[in-house]
Amino acid sequence: MKTTNYLSQIVTMLVAVVVLVACGSKKESASTEEHAHAGHDMESSEMEMTETQKPSNEKVAKYMELKDALVETDAEKASSAAASFLAVLEDGSSLSDLLTKIQGATDVEEQRTAFSDLSNQMYEWAKSGEAEGLYLQYCPMAFNNSGAQWLSLDKEINNPYFGDKMLHCGTVKEEL
Repeated sequence: MKTTNYLSQIVTMLVAVVVLVACGSKKESASTEEHAHAGHDMESSEMEMTETQKPSNEKVAKYMELKDALVETDAEKASSAAASFLAVLEDGSSLSDLLTKIQGATDVEEQRTAFSDLSNQMYEWAKSGEAEGLYLQYCPMAFNNSGAQWLSLDKEINNPYFGDKMLHCGTVKEEL
């Protein structure tokens, strides 16, 4: 019995090490200055943004609200953010179906799946010159190691596919 427990602990530790290495985890500095500069408090309902972090347009702002709700793993907040995003879109937008799917879902994992497709479309839109000051970020472990991307206003990784389970898992792939 003790041997099985011991082996289980070793396996758990090895899995934790693999996850940390796969995500490129690095020790975070706890300095107050860095936290103030980053402007991220995932517990608060609103994020304070520096002048360089303000969205370039309303579509980007609504996308970021949705992303942040998924980072917080808050299905209700994500649904509300999707509804708010829908309200600023033009009729016939290709994003409407995905946002409607997110709005109607009560399961955050279902919302995250639709958000992945939404992020791909938002990336193509932003890349066409419609938005600037964004970072394309990517997590190779999302969706059972299939990987998924999203857009962010800053370089710091806050993963919408894992939330606080693996908040900083991912890399910056491109600066738009």
